[in-house]
Amino acid sequence: MKTKISIITLTLCLVVFTSCQKEDSQLSYSANNSPTVENKQSDNLKSSGFTLMSVPSEYQTDNYGNTSLESTLHTVDIEVTENGTTYIGSMTVDLADTDESLIELKISNNILYNTSLTSNFWTNHNEPDNAAKKDEHVSCIADCQDTFTDENGEKIKGRGACKAECWANTAAKFTPLLIVLL
Repeated sequence: MKTKISIITLTLCLVVFTSCQKEDSQLSYSANNSPTVENKQSDNLKSSGFTLMSVPSEYQTDNYGNTSLESTLHTVDIEVTENGTTYIGSMTVDLADTDESLIELKISNNILYNTSLTSNFWTNHNEPDNAAKKDEHVSCIADCQDTFTDENGEKIKGRGACKAECWANTAAKFTPLLIVLL
């Protein structure tokens, strides 16, 4: 009987230890798309959460930065590749409930911590002659509006998520690194 209890206790300890090990690891992918796991317990603590991104003024609306508005937070999963290593992260897009205009755009800290990106990457790489990118963004938002609005002018579920992807995709176009929306 004691042997049976000892085996169960040992098994339970191994399961707990193994699951803790997995939580403390970071999954990334090398250039040949094979997964590599980097054990970075202290790095994970430093890289949890999100950081507010700087958005160029020409993309800001009257609601930008007004966190007192009722809004919906959308999360867009991303992959960021730098020097052959791909990191998985997220962008959060906070859209006003009234008109789905941008309030805040944030990026997960693990992306900022593990790559050369900064929270200012969009404004640092925004050039005044990027009218084509701005037009693509406006078109994307308009397509979401058309696709997710019924014949009575009422919002159809999914419109905010569609617009959130437009914002994340537009921001991704202004970085020197490869960012893919998942």
